[in-house]
Amino acid sequence: MLNDPKGVAAESLAAAPVAVTTTSTSADIAMRYPIPASFETDARWTKTDIPHDGNFSGGAWYVNERDELAFKKPGLARPTGSLEAFREAVCSVIATWLDVNVPEIKLWTCPTAGPSSLSLALGPTVRKYAELLAGKRFADIRERALVALEQHVGQMLVFDALVHAEDRNNHTNYLFVEETCTWHSIDYGLSFASKLVPYGIGDPQTPYEYRYMDDIRERLRVARRPIRVAREVAGNIPDEAIDRLVGLPPASFASDRERAEAAAFLKDRRSRIEEILDTWGKATGLSGVL
Repeated sequence: MLNDPKGVAAESLAAAPVAVTTTSTSADIAMRYPIPASFETDARWTKTDIPHDGNFSGGAWYVNERDELAFKKPGLARPTGSLEAFREAVCSVIATWLDVNVPEIKLWTCPTAGPSSLSLALGPTVRKYAELLAGKRFADIRERALVALEQHVGQMLVFDALVHAEDRNNHTNYLFVEETCTWHSIDYGLSFASKLVPYGIGDPQTPYEYRYMDDIRERLRVARRPIRVAREVAGNIPDEAIDRLVGLPPASFASDRERAEAAAFLKDRRSRIEEILDTWGKATGLSGVL
């Protein structure tokens, strides 16, 4: 659930069994681990002149005929083989399984840049992590934002470790939506232990060692229950759900070999999520939160 400011979703998961058993049917799995009917968009997208911060992919804001805004990445044509858009889309669905707020992702074959992801705008009033927590502005909403951060970071940590998200020490990857009082994590095109490059699926054995910013670290110290719930959910993701998900993006966004590698990556890390998080805790000095 993308907007769950009171953590109701996490509470319900904690109260209900999350394991998918050998007797679970495909319908059971599809209900517990849903995927969209399609990532593709049938809208007509046009580049806008809305300013934005510089970013790794050179992305830009686009708008469609329904006045929907989305941030498109990459902004420039990549050589054949970029998996940025594929990784972003796959991660966006896994995030919903773990109740982590992320933007909805659509996939679009841009006439000039090729396979691209469209990250739909989060809301009318979005604040950046740095200006809200590190700056002196917006003091009136800072306390609410800190409470909301505490409700976001536990399951976010488990999700980030599962998909081996990259660049998580970058404050631009966290946005706060005032209207819903929720934090959202963004920019998962850099994931799957990609070593900050557009191409390929990395080694699933890569340790997860991002330390995060101080405000996030402090909230992780009191996020034991959300971490525990998310660990259980992540560890029970069935093979069938993973296979269906990596098979969903259009053929031009990933080869059969790359989809198989992505599925193997996720299955490996799912099976070792406890070990991965324990190693993270020791490496970052936060073993006590796990």
